[in-house]
Amino acid sequence: MIYYILFISLFLTSLLDFTKINKAFKNRLFILWIIIFILFKGLRWDTGTDFNQFYACFKYSDWSNIFSYWRYGPDTAKMEPGYMLLNILIKTICPYYTGFLLITDTFILCSFGYLIKKYVPNQSLIALSIMIVSTEIFPVRQTLTTAILCYSIIFIEKRQLKLYLLSIFVCFTIHRSSLIMLPLYWLCQYKVKFRHYIIIYIGLILSRAILTNILANIFNLSILSIISAGLTDTYMVNSNEVSSFSISTILNSILHLYLFEFTKKQYKEESEKQYNIFTNIYFIYLCINVIGSIPGLTMLYRISNNLIIVYPLCLTLSFIKLKKYHFLIPIFLYWGLWFIKLKANPCIDSNGPFYRTCYEPYYSIFDKNDHKEFIRTNNWRYPHK
Repeated sequence: MIYYILFISLFLTSLLDFTKINKAFKNRLFILWIIIFILFKGLRWDTGTDFNQFYACFKYSDWSNIFSYWRYGPDTAKMEPGYMLLNILIKTICPYYTGFLLITDTFILCSFGYLIKKYVPNQSLIALSIMIVSTEIFPVRQTLTTAILCYSIIFIEKRQLKLYLLSIFVCFTIHRSSLIMLPLYWLCQYKVKFRHYIIIYIGLILSRAILTNILANIFNLSILSIISAGLTDTYMVNSNEVSSFSISTILNSILHLYLFEFTKKQYKEESEKQYNIFTNIYFIYLCINVIGSIPGLTMLYRISNNLIIVYPLCLTLSFIKLKKYHFLIPIFLYWGLWFIKLKANPCIDSNGPFYRTCYEPYYSIFDKNDHKEFIRTNNWRYPHK
């Protein structure tokens, strides 16, 4: 019930962006919702997938194991040094994991807020609402890199290559999968026509069986292990089977691309350049998801999660232009797409008992029981030295 109360309340207040209500009042609401979700995400305890894994990382992190912390126990994958350093720095100031969650969640949500205020300041409540239901509800490492990507997008727009490379390096030290974002700087500069988007997208879908055979031969290359943050050591490509890609998913992607392409043409030169970058990133997100549908490459969905950050911007900028045709068009479109995103959220969708167990009921720090710390998510009480 707490999820429904928060999400529905956020949605209802975001509808104020379709009115001419006082901007100062909407700005206060925007700040209030950011604070609410910082507390909601930061005060949780044993809620959300991988909670105990990262709690153990915080608990056992030390200046001596920045480069040698075994993520899954001795002689397994090592945690990225940037993330370890962040744990240690915050732990030095505040020895409680809740402090770590509050600090990192503040950075994440304020970064989201900064990106929204920069590109869609007058529709910030709509953009924030879509952002909340589109991104990870309880952030861990990868959401930190998504927050940094908020600034990386600005560096792409302003053609600041050095700052972009620096931001990707910082992301890489937190989550190695961020390396896949490196080509975005160059790929996003191109102005791709709608028909080219469709040709590439459909071509990838039709060639997945061929891609499976190719990837099966190169899957053991070290570069893939780096890009996937070591997940290639866990998953294997099954060259005899390619998972289904539903017609509804394909149509949904094509309709989104058409909407964004239509919107792009409505903007003048400078704004069109910005929107083109957003659309290209969204298209790359779709392409990664197609490849991620190949059995054994599902970890690519994790990588694409970084790129979903542009989706709220694309949609919100579309609503602005659609309003001139009829004010009800963007309202109904927003209503439909927002609830689809909400339904797909793991804390709402019935994705099996694992997700339900991890997300429901919601526990906060006030529900913590020191004698039953590891009750829902995986047990990470292995010794670290």
